[in-house]
Amino acid sequence: MRNIMKNIKNKRIAILLSVLLISMVITVGCSNTTTLVSEFEGKELFTYINDNNSLVIESTDGQIKKTIIEGKANEKMIDYDVCWEEQKVAYIVQSVGSADNEEFFTELRLYNLQDDTEAVLHHDDWMIRGVEWSPNKEYILMDIGTGAIGSLSLYSIATSDWIKIQDGVFDYSWSPNGEQIALSVREEVNPQTPVDDGSSFTTVVLNLKKENTIQTIMTGTTNFYVSPVTWGDDNTLYIEKRIFGEEQPIYYKVNVTDNKLVEIDAKELPNQNDSSSYPEEVREVLHEVSPDGTKVLYVKYSEADEKLKVMLWDATSQVKTELGFGEMPKWVN
Repeated sequence: MRNIMKNIKNKRIAILLSVLLISMVITVGCSNTTTLVSEFEGKELFTYINDNNSLVIESTDGQIKKTIIEGKANEKMIDYDVCWEEQKVAYIVQSVGSADNEEFFTELRLYNLQDDTEAVLHHDDWMIRGVEWSPNKEYILMDIGTGAIGSLSLYSIATSDWIKIQDGVFDYSWSPNGEQIALSVREEVNPQTPVDDGSSFTTVVLNLKKENTIQTIMTGTTNFYVSPVTWGDDNTLYIEKRIFGEEQPIYYKVNVTDNKLVEIDAKELPNQNDSSSYPEEVREVLHEVSPDGTKVLYVKYSEADEKLKVMLWDATSQVKTELGFGEMPKWVN
């Protein structure tokens, strides 16, 4: 299935929100942005959506917790991505039906922490389900869809224009410099495959600095499909070929400058996270590892409270900490 977490990825599981007990909630505005940045300097930061449908930022030492985007009535925040260096948050809201709000919609918004302003980047009566900043912070990626296959577009920060990437995207991965994006796109084949609508998937690379040229890396067939795994550097892409009916994929290292492919072992893949030492409740759910690899954010369902709790696992001290009721925790890099 499609990996919808961030690069990753994202991100994109709609779950019910519950009550978060916050000792102090402070709305961030233009008057205290400088203070916000300075007081968080040197802190290890993470964010999550609390049960009030608000976006909260907190430090791992527990000294600071603030609301940076207040939730609104008749709306549910379903995904977000924070660009801390630019002090901006791209986030998605979904309408919640009521007597005054019966028409379904989703919106992608851009919130500016510097002056407490907000802009609607895209309004849709279909499901906007994912958002992600490019590594170079020049684009905001928007994912629309309801199943494993979606439609991707990019919003340019410099020009405020939208760039339609492609429909029928199964997976994607940004290059480290944000100038290329590897895509797994639908490939019509005959005979058809045994999955989805009978199509396969081909891996291509879109180069945003070369007039959005598309380079085919490996073409899917009736027997297998291909999707990106990760990048090693700006010229090295790792992909996987999955043969229908077989469990284990075949991995390749690709030099995108000359399209040379070399089959590799799974152990040679970069950026791997070994979760074998994590507690079972951490391993079995989607989790976010801190940049230094010492802490893990995850969500746990509390049967006693019938609510989701945001949790922090410290691999060094082997201590689990309950952070509050909420969902979708992410590290601020």
